[in-house]
Amino acid sequence: MAVGTYSLITLAELQNFSGIPASPTAAQTATLEALIDGTSDAFEKYIQNGLINRAYTEDYSWEELSRHWTSQGPHRIELRRYPIVSVTSITDQASTPNTIAATEYWLDKPHGWLVRNGVWQRPVDANGWETYWTIVYTAGRFASTATVDTGIKLAMKMQVAHAFANPNSIKKHEVDDLQIEYHALTAEAAVLPLLPSVRALLSTYVRRVV
Repeated sequence: MAVGTYSLITLAELQNFSGIPASPTAAQTATLEALIDGTSDAFEKYIQNGLINRAYTEDYSWEELSRHWTSQGPHRIELRRYPIVSVTSITDQASTPNTIAATEYWLDKPHGWLVRNGVWQRPVDANGWETYWTIVYTAGRFASTATVDTGIKLAMKMQVAHAFANPNSIKKHEVDDLQIEYHALTAEAAVLPLLPSVRALLSTYVRRVV
């Protein structure tokens, strides 16, 4: 087993942190790798955004898109993940799908916006009913695990080391937020709240800002 493609730290980076074995056993390695993956997922859920570049395919209904538009342009589509790296396609469900060319809007990459001065075309299905645009795009703050900010890597080390050192504190329960979902070897889901110091390190990534 190895850590996932979108994990925020490697096992080698973790092994130089206090409380983590420099030469873990096979069982410890499996546990640490699972904690790295689970904590990486938890961080992205906490900040409500992706961190490492990846491709997304998302649907944006016409009702959702037009809800906040006014006669005062420009009109923008706010993608759910940002910063934007690139947009691959925008299509609807018509018999011959309508598309929106890249020349019809500009990218506000840091904020995750597709902006145009005019009104966006309405997406329709094969019967002409208003539906949604399917947008395929790539977004993320970091190109790979290697380029993740040191602050996030430190937060990862702190949270994983805490969970590794306190296995008995991981209990199965439900909370509203600030949680890690970790699947132990028993395949039972466990939850561990994020440490206050970890939340502080992640705080600058939570709001929809650069």
